[in-house]
Amino acid sequence: MAIDGGVWAKVWPDPTPPVPTPIYANFTDTPTGTYTDGDGVDWKYVSYTSSGTVTFDQAGYMSVLVVGGGLNASLINQWPSSNSAGAAGMVRDGQYETPAVTYTITVGAPATKPATAGVSSIGTFVVAGGGMGADAYAGGSPSNHGIASAITGTNLEYSYQNNFPIITGSGYGVASQVNQITGATQGIVIMAVRV
Repeated sequence: MAIDGGVWAKVWPDPTPPVPTPIYANFTDTPTGTYTDGDGVDWKYVSYTSSGTVTFDQAGYMSVLVVGGGLNASLINQWPSSNSAGAAGMVRDGQYETPAVTYTITVGAPATKPATAGVSSIGTFVVAGGGMGADAYAGGSPSNHGIASAITGTNLEYSYQNNFPIITGSGYGVASQVNQITGATQGIVIMAVRV
């Protein structure tokens, strides 16, 4: 409490304290690209289409998109059998807080039912499974569209049925079309931080 013109006024704690600015992580690897978002914020990102490593020298927040491998159908002209439908790779996206650390990156490969497509991951920290099993319909019909993300500065769709993206398709985590035994694609791992 303090006296202000003869009136006691409460000065602490502030009833509306300022919201702290998030601390963003930093990776030391060469960026795949950079962009400025609609709010004027600069970002850099690194994407992996094959396995590797990424090193963070500063702890903090990062934006993440991890897409598992897609799955081909194993039968032709057998709809509505579940084996005639592909399965899109699973997706993990959002903001995650990371320590300063080096992660092993794994990118999931495509497969054909009844196998399961490969898992994509950032170490054991963020994991997205591949398209799954003989009875999985995920991504297996034209109504099962994928996930839109602008993590690279361009809004693209990930994890969808082949030839049926709502917006421009990225080409990653794709399932085969119904009654098709080809067309599934590998996953992808993308991380973005503010510059």
